[in-house]
Amino acid sequence: MIQRNGKKLLRMVDQILNIARLDEGALPVRYIRGDIIAFLRKMIAFHATLADEKGITLDYQPHVPFFLIRYDPEVMEHIVSNILGNAIKFTPAGGTITIRTDQTEVDAFELRISDTGPGIPSEMQQVIFDRFVKQDEEGHGIGLAIVRELVQLVHGSVEVHSEKGKGATFILRFPVQESEAPVEGNKDELFDNEVDPQVAGTHETIRNGKQIILVVEDNLDLVTYIRTLLEGKFQVHTAQNGSEGLEKAIALIPDIILSDVMMPGMDGNEMCSRVKADIRTSHIPVIMLTAKADLDSKLEGLGVGADAYLTKPFNEKELFLRIEKLIEGRKKLKQFYRDFHTLDKEHDRKMPGSYQAENTFMRKVSEIVHRHLADPDFGVPELCREIGMSRSQLYRKFSSISPHSIAEFIRKTRLHEGQKLLKSTDKSVTEVSLETGFKNLATFSQNFKNEFGINPSEVIS
Repeated sequence: MIQRNGKKLLRMVDQILNIARLDEGALPVRYIRGDIIAFLRKMIAFHATLADEKGITLDYQPHVPFFLIRYDPEVMEHIVSNILGNAIKFTPAGGTITIRTDQTEVDAFELRISDTGPGIPSEMQQVIFDRFVKQDEEGHGIGLAIVRELVQLVHGSVEVHSEKGKGATFILRFPVQESEAPVEGNKDELFDNEVDPQVAGTHETIRNGKQIILVVEDNLDLVTYIRTLLEGKFQVHTAQNGSEGLEKAIALIPDIILSDVMMPGMDGNEMCSRVKADIRTSHIPVIMLTAKADLDSKLEGLGVGADAYLTKPFNEKELFLRIEKLIEGRKKLKQFYRDFHTLDKEHDRKMPGSYQAENTFMRKVSEIVHRHLADPDFGVPELCREIGMSRSQLYRKFSSISPHSIAEFIRKTRLHEGQKLLKSTDKSVTEVSLETGFKNLATFSQNFKNEFGINPSEVIS
């Protein structure tokens, strides 16, 4: 990771130096005559690891197997790396980047790089090649400016076509001499998407008995670092953007979500807002990570329901302390629901304000169980269907709030309602057992004694 980021820093310094050389007219051009199709294949293979990590398909479509032209390998590497790197950066997981070549005229070699990302706004297309115009908060506004100036240096042209939500296409054209023409031959196999050994092993694994943390972050180096910190104590799952994070939050019902704010597509704030608004996930604590340290950004994150807010670069001890405190908060919530009377309306005033969503959920579960109290066949599957959650979703959410299992909660609800009926009505023990869903008197009596320490007959005597 250190080597990779060191190389990134070196490339950025090289770009700044190249800008200075271009301004001075001191950047030399060293042409060779070579196969541009093979050169591009190597460039695409170089970027295949990063694309593979993000689940992006690189589709190389050369118009001929070989094409000999006069070009500067170093200049061409800078041009292609900047555009292809941007395409990978802005294309969401599952997307495709298509690289096509063509000979549009006798004297022009054309390279098209198209992505399925969010597209570039029309107003940005007018200035995207200007220096220090950034496409996002993390960029430096150097790359595409270098591209245009390097293309012009070798007497080529570059343009961009894009529609919002429909990706972007960069079209590069380079001059071709009359003596340079396609060479016939067999098509080589396309590059292999090899796995970068530095990030090998970052696939998700299931480890029983550990609390689940969902990390939503588009920076793969930071994901690797966070996973290294947490994997010994937690079961770590990852998502690369807000949309994927929301989908995994609903499917997994993790114990904690750790999310970046600035991400392509759905950002962290919107994802957090949706997590807190969904009954299936509203209880999950969310820790927001951001490079923005200003108060307004922090208030925005807290305003959408974030439980904690950490500024990058965060301190490892602070991260663990935040996680520990949030877990302690969930333990206090479980203690609150240990007393079955907390679901009575008169006990609402005891409920901490930050747990109102959880109380609404528990009250809804209780109401459903009460509606089916007399049905002895009503159980967990029926509750799942009525509340609109899968068995695993209901189990994960319920176990994070209540110290009781779902089946235990249903049984206790029946018994506590039975106790009320015995105290407030003249109904017999047999009648009460039937009205609370017990198929026979003996089972009701035994469970009643286990719960309250006395026989049901002693309540009415």
